Amino acid sequence: MDPDASVARLAALGHPLRARILAALTRQPATIADLARATARPPGTVAHHVGRLERAGFLEVVRVRRVRAVVERTYGVTALVDDYVRQAIGSSAPGVAEPGARTRDARRWPMQLIRPGDVPAERSDPMHFTGGIWAGLVLDEWPHGGPKIMWCHWDPGSRTTWHRHPRGQILHVTDGSGLVQVRGERARRLGPGDVVYAAPEEEHWHGAAPDNVLVYLSIMEGVTTFGSPEERVPDEVYLAGFREAEAGPTGRSAARPAARGD
Repeated sequence: MDPDASVARLAALGHPLRARILAALTRQPATIADLARATARPPGTVAHHVGRLERAGFLEVVRVRRVRAVVERTYGVTALVDDYVRQAIGSSAPGVAEPGARTRDARRWPMQLIRPGDVPAERSDPMHFTGGIWAGLVLDEWPHGGPKIMWCHWDPGSRTTWHRHPRGQILHVTDGSGLVQVRGERARRLGPGDVVYAAPEEEHWHGAAPDNVLVYLSIMEGVTTFGSPEERVPDEVYLAGFREAEAGPTGRSAARPAARGD
């Protein structure tokens, strides 16, 4: 092996963001936009570090498609990312920690109190959503691995495209009302206090009701796989799902149980 090439490759692995990008891509291929969301870093920054990893031979383009006037590239790892490299980055991947790491790191990660005003909200990528969606990253870094937690606010009528999560997703609804639907199943109504568990790779969509906002906390790991822009949930499917959810499984109006204290 060329010693100079080995040094260059080791240097490419030396940045913490590159380690996180490589860890995400060992689980599944992803675009720059996907990686930017997963790491909560600007797309330009992510593209720079992906370029370094690609030039070092760790990444390659596995799919190219044109979205409107933009060429979108999906990246995956190469055969160079062998078991040694996977183990080297494994400690930074969610759910992996060496023995004793939790106790040792706890001293550097004291309790955190995160209030609503502490989480800046940004408008989500319109390529994967219909309507207005605002999201804020509540927690992304854990001392011993763990899921990403996001706060999401959906304007009335807004929803995702069909999508899936490699390690599943948990939604905890805190305000408003909305819908969730698994591919091939009926839509179901969501309200405050509801908790949704989407299984790994289970294709689904979710969003706000036509006449109300939807607010929830999302807990998940890995990079979300969205369908193409052509797989948006059209108005007729969305409204039919809402009417179906309102009717309930028996065809009658599905009144929600009263909250405690009502």
